[in-house]
Amino acid sequence: MPSATRSDRTRPARLWHLATAVVAGFALGVQLFSNIVEAPGRGFAPDPDAYGSPLQRTITWLSFFTTQSNILVLVAAVLLAAQTRPFDSRMALLRLSRLVGISITFVVNLVVLRPITADLYSGIWVVTDFLLHYLTPVMAVGGWLWFEPRPSMRWRTFQGFLIWPSVWLAYTFVRGAMIGWYPYPFLDAGQLGYPKALTATAVVLLVGVAAAAGFVALDRGLAARTLQGAD
Repeated sequence: MPSATRSDRTRPARLWHLATAVVAGFALGVQLFSNIVEAPGRGFAPDPDAYGSPLQRTITWLSFFTTQSNILVLVAAVLLAAQTRPFDSRMALLRLSRLVGISITFVVNLVVLRPITADLYSGIWVVTDFLLHYLTPVMAVGGWLWFEPRPSMRWRTFQGFLIWPSVWLAYTFVRGAMIGWYPYPFLDAGQLGYPKALTATAVVLLVGVAAAAGFVALDRGLAARTLQGAD
């Protein structure tokens, strides 16, 4: 009986993950194209690379946590839709990283950034802003809750998750010190000073750690409930 249930859910699951990949891929593609062919200057001023070469603008775009978390959502969604990769430890790490990253993207944008970025975007950027900050987070977390097999995460997966945000934060501060630009105002050590910027960083990192622990615990709890129901 459990196997039949999983079989019945395979097609809707693939369609959901495919739709998630299309949404994330479309929004990322539009922003990347816009950054390459024009100099939109999106982001928080002063942005020394906003009107530089296409390569400089692309590097700046890739430096945003929003961009990276949505890329992880896109990659995970494609793999889940295709079901070409076994659910090994690397896949578990990818799935957890994209869940935590996109959740942080959603929460930080809604609570911290939205009040100061409401008038920043225009045209197609309004659409991509909504897709990357709101729709893909809902689709990614919803797809994980409704369709993905579990248990798929272990507590050692939680430890591995810390690598990506730690590397991103180190890169952000080193690059910021070199060029005088930071992707988010609460990380701007040049304007705020390092004590305030590092305090904000610690808060965001703690939120990420709590979210990662919560996702792993929920994953294992739902798996246990599923096994009890099967019995």
